[in-house]
Amino acid sequence: MTSSKRNNSALRLSVIIPTYNARNTIERTISSIICGSCDYYPDEILVINDGSQDDSLEVVSKLSKKYEKIKVINLYHNVGASEARHYGVLASKNELLTFVDSDDYLETNALSKSYFKMMRNKADFCLFSVFRVYPDGSLSAKEDLTKINFPLKGQSAIKYTIGKWEIPALGIFRKTNYFKAYNNIHSNYFRKDELLSRETLRQSSRIILSDAKYYYVFNSTSITNTNKRNDIKSISHNNLLTEWALKHDALNANIEHAQLLVNKSIRLLIYYMFDVKKTNGLSRIALKDNSIIMIKSQFYIWKIIYRYGIFSFRFRTFAKLILVLFGIFFYLIYNTIKRSKANIL
Repeated sequence: MTSSKRNNSALRLSVIIPTYNARNTIERTISSIICGSCDYYPDEILVINDGSQDDSLEVVSKLSKKYEKIKVINLYHNVGASEARHYGVLASKNELLTFVDSDDYLETNALSKSYFKMMRNKADFCLFSVFRVYPDGSLSAKEDLTKINFPLKGQSAIKYTIGKWEIPALGIFRKTNYFKAYNNIHSNYFRKDELLSRETLRQSSRIILSDAKYYYVFNSTSITNTNKRNDIKSISHNNLLTEWALKHDALNANIEHAQLLVNKSIRLLIYYMFDVKKTNGLSRIALKDNSIIMIKSQFYIWKIIYRYGIFSFRFRTFAKLILVLFGIFFYLIYNTIKRSKANIL
């Protein structure tokens, strides 16, 4: 087996890579971590095969025979990226962790640069500088971080993740804070990983930024990047995010971010209600559940407006909400009539 370049050059760091049907990209991901020109290697790389239907398992198994630092965890059923990462965390041996997706990759020495900066600054979370990689090979910085004054405390950092992600939640972090976050996020719901990332940031006392580059491969067909604006799951996720933001005062009285969240909630409701095709084939139970989710979203919208005093924003929002309330009313009437006709036939 091939070990690290030098035994004393191993980082006490666990890299966790969930993979699902990534046979074409997983080797590039791992090679960017264990590269010939890297000065330091992590002393543990955990690859979690999340029930892949291709030969991803064979690819990573071969790599694990070549590099002793790689450990493979094979899940026979797909559990999703968030839970796959959690299996990796449970199996990891180090306090310092990082997640890398199986189609992304790192620049040379990205891990060592971030690791040592984290040690020098006694930080809890060291963020990577994330660059988006497009299909044509072009690059762009995912977010402009020059206007943010690092270091940040967790409570200050999370306001940059509400409404839009102004800081990436990708980097090296402490397992202790991850477990605190995981224990606060009980449900296994749609896009749980996003809320878990925010909560891990919140649990961190000192967050710094590294110039080490993480290359995020943009895939327009992925679940993350597909526009799900009229999906009831997106409305439910937004409700959970809003509930979490209100509970932890994540907006920090930031009116701009409060407005973004309110606008997103209204937009999701309007898009869903006017896409009548979504009502086809729904059972009475599903219609009732969807209506509850939509009404709950209304409640959170008004709660944000009241708590953060968005006075200049209130009249326009009120007009939109009246429209949405009428939409919900006609949505329920439409489906009641539709179901009644179906029962008669």
